[in-house]
Amino acid sequence: MQKAVLVVDDEALIRFVAVDVLEDDGYVVYEAGSVLEAIGILSSRKIDVVFTDVDMPGCLTGVDLARLVAGVYPRDRHSYHLGQIPRRRRRPASGRSISP
Repeated sequence: MQKAVLVVDDEALIRFVAVDVLEDDGYVVYEAGSVLEAIGILSSRKIDVVFTDVDMPGCLTGVDLARLVAGVYPRDRHSYHLGQIPRRRRRPASGRSISP
């Protein structure tokens, strides 16, 4: 059974590249341009991995999304993050952060 990945990034080009690479590797990939869009997808689909940017515009960030995933789906889903974590925010409660 193919694993489903949700890619969340506000930058369309980054999302496009991530989706392309993951689909080439055989994953079923969904994409969202915001945390709110990602929440909608998470509530309607079985997602195995959430791959998200950390610092996104708006009131909700990738850190907020990681907390939501950890709280609602504590054992079912994993969250991985790309991007820099702003100094004013703490590290995500769940998941791994990969900074350049």
